[in-house]
Formats: sequence, C-alpha cells, structure tokens
Amino acid sequence: MRYEAEPATMNPNPGMPVVDDVETVLECCRMVFASANFTVQAAKTGHEALDMLAHQAFDVVFTEYLMPGSDGPAVLRAIKNSWPDTAVVVIAGAASVAPAKQAIPPGASDCLAKPVAADEVIKAAARAAIQEKWTLRRIPGRDPAQSTHEGESS
Repeated sequence: MRYEAEPATMNPNPGMPVVDDVETVLECCRMVFASANFTVQAAKTGHEALDMLAHQAFDVVFTEYLMPGSDGPAVLRAIKNSWPDTAVVVIAGAASVAPAKQAIPPGASDCLAKPVAADEVIKAAARAAIQEKWTLRRIPGRDPAQSTHEGESS
C-alpha cells in the first residue's frame, strides 16, 4: 500500500495547555506565546491539563518534566494514550535535561532545557504542531501490490 503525507487544517490561533507548578513560568509562557498568536491555557498540575484535554482538543501541550504529583513523563503517557494526535513538548530544568532526554517515553515531540529562549519555545511549538498535523492517507487509484518502494513503481 502506498501512502503520501497530507497536512491537516491548522487552527489559526491555536490554544495550548502549558503545565508547570510555578506561576512565574506560566506567566512567561503566556507572554511569549501571545507574541506568536498562541493562546496559553495554564495548568499547575498534570491532572488539570488532562481535564482540559478531556473538554477541548489541543494541537500541542507543553509540560514541565519534574512536578509534584503527575510529572511530565506521566502527563505525556496519559496524553498519548488518550489523544495520540496531540503533540507534547517537555521542558526540563538544567539539572534534569539529560535524564529527561533519556527517560522520556516515546511520543514526545521535543525536550527543551530551561532557561530557554523565547524564540526556541515558539519554534518548538510550531515544529510540534506541524509534525502532529501530517497524516498518512492511501493514494486513490494506486494498487499497493505495484509499489515496491516509496517513490518507486514497478
């Protein structure tokens, strides 16, 4: 069977949950994302973020790696189990970057190290949204038995 990538429609003003137990971080994210026309939905716990996702679809979720209660990897697993098309970007403090990059379950779109520059956060959000919006679909009229390799035909 032959497939091709097809972009889905992007939300012109995408909202995204940002999960962090520190109010200052949440406020900084609001300002950074507002400059790029993203609307932040702040969540102080992973449970709050999951509740948001249960009521509204989001393209991207940013989550802190280490938090009391439901930490970043647990939030990532829960999101990917219930909403596999939602991109998740993990943000880790400098001391936890190496463990975060090694311990992150499959499915994370990116892992950023604090402190992170505003433009890097916006780029990560854009990359994650684009990455999660490409879908595979069968090319109509093609016989899968006639394709031997992507890009080649028999």
